[in-house]
Amino acid sequence: MTLMFGKNLKHLRKEKDLNQADIAEIVGKGDGTISNWEKGSAEPSFSEINEISKFFGIPMNDMLFVDLSIVHLSSDEKATKKTAKSPPKSPPISPPNVVEEPKIDYPAKPESQEKLIKTLEDLVADKSEIIAILKKEIQELKDANKILEQANGKPGESQVASSSK
Repeated sequence: MTLMFGKNLKHLRKEKDLNQADIAEIVGKGDGTISNWEKGSAEPSFSEINEISKFFGIPMNDMLFVDLSIVHLSSDEKATKKTAKSPPKSPPISPPNVVEEPKIDYPAKPESQEKLIKTLEDLVADKSEIIAILKKEIQELKDANKILEQANGKPGESQVASSSK
């Protein structure tokens, strides 16, 4: 599964002139962990992704599935981002509770639009893959739950069906 989180984190971090230690401080991790996330050799938890998404003001879905380096923000968004450069070193920054969707100006060049279309098609495929994985995990959890219920002496569906005959 190809997610855009690491690439987007690095892009947004550099856009705001932050270093990996700054991001590490926000989520309470080491800067080596941030490096691994950016390289894709390790993955953050959903709560860490959410925290970073809120800090940058980017929806979590976009952090995961949209190549933010090819999406051009409006001039208002760029002005807002330039005013919020580096977080103070202490105390750690707590991200805002509400994330507003950024206004997006899509590229006008046909080759950029083709690249964007390809990216969006890839995202749809990635989301479908994630859904399939989650459905499989849900079924595995249901199966494990049935086994636990049977082991604990609680009637499962098969025991209820046979006892009603």
